[in-house]
Amino acid sequence: QIVVDILAMVIRVLALARLPRLQRLKAQDVTFRQSPAGLGRDALIAVVSGVMVMLITLSALLSRFRQSVVTPFYQANAKTMVGSKSIVGAIIADFRGLDTLIEIGVFSLAGLGIYTLLRYAARKFGDSGSQLDELPVPSAPPFPTLGIGGQKPSSFIRVLAYVALPVAMVIGVTDIMYGHDQPGDGFTAGVIISLAVGFWYVVFGYDETRRRLSWLKASPLIAAGILLAIFTGIMAAFINGNFFSNVDFGHMLGLPLPKGFHLSTSFLFELAICLSVLGSVTHMLNTLGHPGEKDTENTRRLQEIEELEKQESF
Repeated sequence: QIVVDILAMVIRVLALARLPRLQRLKAQDVTFRQSPAGLGRDALIAVVSGVMVMLITLSALLSRFRQSVVTPFYQANAKTMVGSKSIVGAIIADFRGLDTLIEIGVFSLAGLGIYTLLRYAARKFGDSGSQLDELPVPSAPPFPTLGIGGQKPSSFIRVLAYVALPVAMVIGVTDIMYGHDQPGDGFTAGVIISLAVGFWYVVFGYDETRRRLSWLKASPLIAAGILLAIFTGIMAAFINGNFFSNVDFGHMLGLPLPKGFHLSTSFLFELAICLSVLGSVTHMLNTLGHPGEKDTENTRRLQEIEELEKQESF
């Protein structure tokens, strides 16, 4: 949940940069150009609201008198039916695999929707993304940063970025391989790798990140993830007769695999989840973090779309 919240915050910050400059200035005036009493009032409202939400959530969690009907079933059959010690992993990838497929489909559509609306639909109606050009130039920090901070990322920060991405990918691969039987899953893996990619956008900028990570193609990743998930379910249906049922190919073929790793349909499904999540977040980062310069590629694509619309109208 922590990594998901961090990723959501990154996307929100990028989305705020798309607001028109006048709206941003108006929001700044309302927020900062007020008396200390007003700032104290806002802080008090924020704290009280947070405490109220916490108490409501805690009350909802502690006031569940009715015992769950399905929990005993999952506890009794997670290991015997799907070979998983993790009840959560068994539910996500096996017992409710179809629900998970729909969820990653919705998440993928969210990334594609942001890409389509801001890259093509918005430009068609005159929004060229110039809001990013209107962002003020960062001023010097009010305190010494010892060479670590500044408008141009220091070598220290760049080294961290170089280290963060491979480490995140190793953690992601570990989550995919062992997440079905231990804490972790494909969604967490995709989010962790996406956060590292977002860190690259912050440190190296849009153009350099796209050049260095040329393999990071959003739409192919989404397509590969969704198709792999559907193929996994169909393959399990042919073998066991049930869509998204568990099939351990490593055990069937007698493959010498690392301890705790099972080459099964659950592993393939976790991999599919990671690919689709990574592709969707990549679309969001590419679109929201796209510089406000003239986008010749999208202009050409818009012209092609308009020509196709004219041909269809005839």
